[in-house]
Amino acid sequence: MGKRKRASRTGNRELDKMVEAMEGLLLDAVGETLDSGLPAPARDRIARVIEIDDEVDSFESGPPPGQTFALIILTSWLSTPMAGHRADADEVLDWIGDNLGARYRARAKYVIGMLDPNSAAETVQLYGDALADDLLPTLIWIASALVARYGDGNPASLSHPVPAGS
Repeated sequence: MGKRKRASRTGNRELDKMVEAMEGLLLDAVGETLDSGLPAPARDRIARVIEIDDEVDSFESGPPPGQTFALIILTSWLSTPMAGHRADADEVLDWIGDNLGARYRARAKYVIGMLDPNSAAETVQLYGDALADDLLPTLIWIASALVARYGDGNPASLSHPVPAGS
């Protein structure tokens, strides 16, 4: 086996570990949001991701890796049907308003289009700057609402969704 293949496999394993660690951090944030009924766990976890990104010098010419992984994972979770059906945006927003507060519902309303896989990228492009530092926490609040409404309160339901039509 050549050095290039070994390096590629090692790189893939490292990437898999990073994605797994980020997914665990995000799932913890969802679980803590559900348990506490507060928006703080999402912000706290994303603040930690930003701290780690700030310690990494390798992304000077590109986007911060941790925040990029978080956005990719959250986009996947939000745009994938849970329990075999699409989430109702109004139900999700209502859960956020009832459990986290009206101001967090208002933030989530900007990016509720993430529930539609056909508009997820456009939604981030249009409203990501408006939410700025609250973009990733807002996506965690939406994920928390999805788990509460469609995932039986189990954050793991996000990472193992049932395919539509199953």
